[in-house]
Order: sequence, then structure tokens, then C-alpha cells
Amino acid sequence: LKRLPAGAVETKEEKSKTLKTFSKYVQYGESRLSVEEKTMLKNAALPVEFKDIDGMNTMIVPDGGALAPFEYLTELLKKVTLVSPIRAYAKVRPVSAPGANAFRRDTLVTSYWTGEAQDFKRSNSKYAPLEIPVHSQTGEVRITTKDLLSPMFNMEMEIDNDLAEEFSRAESESFVIGNGNAKPRGFVNDKNVQVLASGVSNDLAFDNFHDLYGSIKTGYKPMYGSNRQTIARIRKMKSTINTYLWDAGNIAAGIPATINGDRYIEIPHMPDIAIGAIPLVYGDFSKGYMIVDGLSLSILRNPYKESGWVYFTAERFVGGQVVMPEAIKLLKVGTSI
Repeated sequence: LKRLPAGAVETKEEKSKTLKTFSKYVQYGESRLSVEEKTMLKNAALPVEFKDIDGMNTMIVPDGGALAPFEYLTELLKKVTLVSPIRAYAKVRPVSAPGANAFRRDTLVTSYWTGEAQDFKRSNSKYAPLEIPVHSQTGEVRITTKDLLSPMFNMEMEIDNDLAEEFSRAESESFVIGNGNAKPRGFVNDKNVQVLASGVSNDLAFDNFHDLYGSIKTGYKPMYGSNRQTIARIRKMKSTINTYLWDAGNIAAGIPATINGDRYIEIPHMPDIAIGAIPLVYGDFSKGYMIVDGLSLSILRNPYKESGWVYFTAERFVGGQVVMPEAIKLLKVGTSI
């Protein structure tokens, strides 16, 4: 360590960082320091706190530092993974093939009023086949055999859990905004779903929710869906007589919060409110969107692929798409579609 140049003054933040880095050096040695930390110590002034220590302390290894090691907590802190809950509301069907065929009645048979002795008129319902491809979702993790022996964490279990969590995140994202290219097509990107314009260039309007309400046929049970930021915006929207769109309901009585009288769910993967974006969906997912599950998630443990390494290879098969476009409506920010 060297002294500061003449006239230079070390700030409080710099001094604190230097002390921490120096403490790390005397406890663990140079091998534990990053390039940045090594450079810092090389250019830093010798901290006064380390000059005149007479007695045992935790900052210097020979004087007692080795006798006061840090305790490692056997808990992994993890950030929240955003998952859109479409699977909980859509129609889900298991399949054992690389794809599924569903059939939709597009035209209903017509009945006629017939007078006495008049001929009957013929008609019939018309049906359309729907092909729902099943896509392969994969992931692979490589870990050394030595790391798997960690006494603090069950790394194999952590890998399995992380893969399952990521697969859930990725599939839920595709059910919302997937483009159909080797993955499910989300309802936001389905050209058969009707899109309404907000009428405002960069925001939603109060009357949009009445327009959406009237766009769905009676018989469906629609709900609203958007991300948290859009819900926050909707919660503040009110009419000219201060009537709010959002209602808190009564959780104790089993009455959920509503938007314009209908339920809503938080869909993290919906776009934010922006010019040309589609931040809001209104529909009956149980009738409008179908998910097909092929083989369930399988994780293969392979210790033979490479010496000293263990590979965890995961794969599952899943598909999804809109099967009843009239049951889902989208709201686009802008004055035109």
C-alpha cells in the first residue's frame, strides 16, 4: 500500500470500501481479490485503523482473524420469477402425440318456420379442424462432480427446482406473447382475435371497459388481464362523477376485487401501456385458449458425457393457441387498429 498523493483527500465512501477490501485481503489472501480490488489496494493509502493495533482482533489472521470466521447461512436467496397464470384458467388437455387436432363448430344448423304442406329446407352445421402443434421445450445445466458434493446445499435438488421454475416461466410467457415459431402462439399475437382501439394515442380511456364488455357474447364468462403496472393505472381511473372502475370487493365475504364489475387477473407478461401496445385482454380463457400437454417435464442426469462434469438435461412437450377467437378481445393503445 502507498500513501495518497500530496493534496489528495480520500472520501468517506472510498475509505470504507478500502477498509473492507483490506480486511478481505488479510483474512483470505490475494487469491480472493478481484482485479479491481487488487488495483484499489495498490493505489490506496494505508488505513490508520490498521497501523497501531496492539492485541488480538478479527481483522488480521495471525492476531485472531482465523478464530472468527463468518458463518454461512444455508439458505439461497432468490429473486421472484414472474409467471403468468394462463394455465390455471385455460382449457388444458393431455396428449400422447406430437400434436393435437381439435374441432370447432363454425356454423350452426339453421331452422326454418314452415307452413302447412310446405317443403322443409335443409341446412347443416359446419365444422373446422384445428391443429395444435406440440413444441419441445429444453434446458441443460452442467455442474462439476465436486460442486455436487457441496455439504451446504443439495445442488441436484436446486438444479431440478430451477429448471422447473424456468420452464413454467417460459411457457406462461409464450401463452401470452408467443409468436408460434417453435413455441406456442400467444393470444396477443393471434390475428384471429378482435382488437379494439383505446381511442387515445398513449393511454387507456374510461369508456374502453364498456366497449370491451359489449364486445363479448352473452354466455361467456370473461375476465380482464394485464400486468401490474396497467392494473395500477386502471385502479386510478374514474368517471366524471368520481366513480372508479376498480372495486375492492370484500375478501372476507368471498367477493373478489373487480374492474367494471368483472374479475381480473395479473398477467406479468402482458405489454405495458405504450403507443401501439396491447396492454389489456378481456376474455373467457376456459373457452378461448387451449393448452395441450405432451410428455411431462423429464430431467436426465448424465455423469458420462464429460469427465468431471454432470449434465442435467430437461425436456418437455407443450402446445397452446386460441381455439375460440370470439371468446377473447384485446385492447390496443391508439386511435386506430
